Amino acid sequence: MSMIMTADLFKDPLEFRANLLIALAFVWALGLVFLFKFLYAMLYREAVKQDLAKRFCRPKHIRWQIFAWWASCPRRIFCPAFRVVYVNLMDNTVHQARCYVRPGNDFQRNVIWVDDENFMDI
Repeated sequence: MSMIMTADLFKDPLEFRANLLIALAFVWALGLVFLFKFLYAMLYREAVKQDLAKRFCRPKHIRWQIFAWWASCPRRIFCPAFRVVYVNLMDNTVHQARCYVRPGNDFQRNVIWVDDENFMDI
């Protein structure tokens, strides 16, 4: 039975080509959406770095959490969330934290820290 279905699929080359083009356009559009979300998250990653610099800290790792359920965003807009490992330069301790960035007014980026725990002393 499966041989008949595959034979019917390849019977009309124009219909197959049209279906293939529709599928490729859909995959291309999804890839473009993911690319823009990735670039948006990398832009806000710089906001996390700037916030750490204001607090006299140096980042070791900043990882983008794609499916972060803990990042509460207003009106269900995209708020990129990150898992951050950083060194506090005041007391030389390594911290592990989670944060997310909310877009604010006048292109202001608000970094909201959810968890912060001492990881280890240096």
